Amino acid sequence: MLLTVLCLMLLATTATSQDSFGDVIANIRHTIKDIKSNCFQTEGVDENELERILMLGKYDSTNHDLKCAVKCLYVNTEIMSSTGEINEANMKTKTGTSNVDIQDAVVANCKGFTDSDLCERTYKISNCTYHTIKSGLTGRE
Repeated sequence: MLLTVLCLMLLATTATSQDSFGDVIANIRHTIKDIKSNCFQTEGVDENELERILMLGKYDSTNHDLKCAVKCLYVNTEIMSSTGEINEANMKTKTGTSNVDIQDAVVANCKGFTDSDLCERTYKISNCTYHTIKSGLTGRE
């Protein structure tokens, strides 16, 4: 009986600590809500472009201004410095998930881009982050 109770408690704890991908996207939206408009206005990009990325995971844009708006988000959330240095602790905490394994995977998989164009680099980091999180939560991309 005690074993059953312990198993049920473990299951309940596990179920409440898991994020859905929708929860992660909501958390990311919350993190950037106060800076998103400024970044997108500064770069002259429609905020719907970001929504397209968040909803569909489509990182197929060739719009350099969109890539720079994403860089602005990363710099203003202090995930990346204005010179392109990644703050690993902030990268982990701002993934939108509390799953430490996924946070670690994001850093391991996504911090190593070295494009000299910081807008391009950040766009690739964002794409990698999105798909690493989605794969970690759903088991597929």
